[in-house]
Amino acid sequence: METILQWKDLCVAYNADNLAVDQVSISVQQGSILAIVGESGSGKSTLVRSVIGLMSAGGEVTSGRILYRDTDITRLRPSLMRKLRGKEIAMVFQDARACLNPRRTIGSQFVECLRSHALFTAKEARAIAVSALADVRLPDPERMMETYTFELSGGMCQRVALAMAISQYVQPKLLLADEPTGSVDTKTTDLIMDMFRAVNNALGTTIVIVTHDRQISKKVQRAVAIRDGKTSSEFIMKQSYAERIGSIGGFNEGDADEGVHQEFAVLDKAGRVQIPGEILEKLKLSDNKVRISMDDSGQIVLSAPK
Repeated sequence: METILQWKDLCVAYNADNLAVDQVSISVQQGSILAIVGESGSGKSTLVRSVIGLMSAGGEVTSGRILYRDTDITRLRPSLMRKLRGKEIAMVFQDARACLNPRRTIGSQFVECLRSHALFTAKEARAIAVSALADVRLPDPERMMETYTFELSGGMCQRVALAMAISQYVQPKLLLADEPTGSVDTKTTDLIMDMFRAVNNALGTTIVIVTHDRQISKKVQRAVAIRDGKTSSEFIMKQSYAERIGSIGGFNEGDADEGVHQEFAVLDKAGRVQIPGEILEKLKLSDNKVRISMDDSGQIVLSAPK
């Protein structure tokens, strides 16, 4: 399967002593759904925003590369980045309400957004907008076009933002979502995840979802855990993605069962590995030293110094 996106030994710093992303290497396969999971401050949002140059003020790529298809976009000129975003890469943010104007109707914003990125007439743009709102299962899309942002719930705003992101690019090749379920309840989370799966199936869009919710990682084929700016482990679904989704009937029938993924620790270039926090707690270390050995069966054994 073709690789559509790669972070290669990427480092992003906000000052000389603060690496938000520290030598991260991740490859994303075309047509897949990947979750990047981590706690607040782990560097996951900085990582995904680095793809389109929307890091927080002061954030700078200090080393490594970002490849989109075969193009190095690490330090792409702003005009070329805007062109790429206007054609192939879409993004959905956590606070969708903040990205919408509360004093304007959904329809007026939607049509303006479409016409600014593509050669659509107002009539064509409106038809695309209504269709996209229907695709994300918003009730009565025609009426929704005349609704103001302040009249919508947080979940509805998120679905409007997803519809706009998808239709703005007509058929985006890559969709980045930064905490898209961070401000909604469990039921809406399931619905939004179901929407991502539908987009992935219908358009073949590659989707990268940044989240702190470990439950979401159980609903995708592959998840990468980020801790302290580094990749700590990967979770890969034991069944094929299609088989797994078929067995649970889609995302909106509750959480996936436990034990459907295999967890793999990630070695960096120097052969270092992050030990999961729950294992460290069980070791009850008195300092930062740990004994490493190999038993007769070839298993690596960690133990507290005696």
